[in-house]
Amino acid sequence: MVTSRDDAASRNRSEATRHFFTFRTADGTEVEFEDLAGWGMITGSPVTVTYVPENPRKTATIAGRGSWSPVLQCTALVAGCGMATVGFTTVLLFNVFGGQ
Repeated sequence: MVTSRDDAASRNRSEATRHFFTFRTADGTEVEFEDLAGWGMITGSPVTVTYVPENPRKTATIAGRGSWSPVLQCTALVAGCGMATVGFTTVLLFNVFGGQ
């Protein structure tokens, strides 16, 4: 289930709402964690959670259709920054050394 908080820590970082997720493991342990979430998250919405049963508090993440995993998000960010760097470097070198 999705919950959100508007506390002093989140206001100091940005105007973004922090999303927290709560679930129960198979043995009944309640776990709450913060994760990246899309704009469409509404408090109380059910979500799919994946986690390693031996350590759910440190490994829990939201998953499912329409949401990218944190690893995939980081990979996309790094790839995008890398392509931008190559493009800007190419333009810079072309302008410095001339393209004649």
